[in-house]
Amino acid sequence: MSKPSPTGKLPDVFPREGIFAERRSVFVTLHVRNRLQGCIGVIEANEPLGEAIIHCAASAALEDPRFAPMRTDQLAELNIEISLLSPMEQIAPESIEIGHHGLFVRYTRSAGCFSPRLPSSIG
Repeated sequence: MSKPSPTGKLPDVFPREGIFAERRSVFVTLHVRNRLQGCIGVIEANEPLGEAIIHCAASAALEDPRFAPMRTDQLAELNIEISLLSPMEQIAPESIEIGHHGLFVRYTRSAGCFSPRLPSSIG
């Protein structure tokens, strides 16, 4: 997730104080004209939150394989959503509350992460 921004590089200065110094799981979701334009995140936090947000935002804008890279002319209509994930806990399937719990599902080598908002955003 270190591809340069459209200007050629990522910022030299990252927020590093308070919560931005914590290692947290995070997803950055981009919408242009209220349509999904990119979503990239990290489940296993390997860097401070401030750096992770910047890296995820740049990757969502330029590297999400589901979408064409963002263009400069889209910036005026860009909305950015940052989702911080709480620590993962195992949960029994019958205890899952749609719209309340996010899910991380792993089966052999495949895995998927689902936001608690997913059902309301597609239904």
